Amino acid sequence: MLDNTIDGSEERHQLLVAIESTVRGANYINEMQRVSEMYSSLFDSLLRESGMADYGVSVNVGQLRCHGEVMWLNQKDELLGRAWKKGQGPNVLCFVFNSCLILLQKEKKGRRRTSKTKLSSEVTTDEVKHKLLWPCLLCRVQDVPDSDGVTNMWQLLYKGQPSQPAVPYLFRSNSVEQKATMVHLVRDSIQEQQKLFGTLSGTPSPSLHGHGSVVGSSSSTLSQPVRTKTNSKFPSLFTAAYSTQTL
Repeated sequence: MLDNTIDGSEERHQLLVAIESTVRGANYINEMQRVSEMYSSLFDSLLRESGMADYGVSVNVGQLRCHGEVMWLNQKDELLGRAWKKGQGPNVLCFVFNSCLILLQKEKKGRRRTSKTKLSSEVTTDEVKHKLLWPCLLCRVQDVPDSDGVTNMWQLLYKGQPSQPAVPYLFRSNSVEQKATMVHLVRDSIQEQQKLFGTLSGTPSPSLHGHGSVVGSSSSTLSQPVRTKTNSKFPSLFTAAYSTQTL
């Protein structure tokens, strides 16, 4: 079809735009299929462990807004006993969903447990060193200015209990563009969840406090969620988040 159009013509321009849009759509579908095949079972397992499914948190790949590899700057690697240099840290996968964020730190290749019967590319719990799930309503995201040659930093604040200070997670993206996209979409997911909760609950501000942390690891749960029963459609976990905007 391109051969039948004239260089510089409006018809050729529109056709090139359509082709580019089609390629982007196909690439997106292929990438979402790859993520689903590799991580869906792990996402579902982590959501069950967190106990957040009953409160509107979803890990459906169709609700995945972006994902990518970032460097976790303030993670302490006790297992390897390694002291990271300033501006360096383990690489982790960050997945931004509409209602939550997931962080996965995979095992080193030499430490993975392999199975001769494993035929798919699905990532299993044995291949993950740390796995964390944060509901967006418990998070705040902050830009971090460049310092001493360390660039593209941003910070996630997770506040799982009202009586405890927020836990900071410091990340470094691999480019200015990735940082801008990640921070924008994380912030947007947080704001959308705040609006959604306010609309459904009829309250101006929710807070995800009282249900406990949903941070887990591959070998054990670092901080088990506190299982609480409530007659309210929205538990105390979601009752004060808007009143604690500044962590």
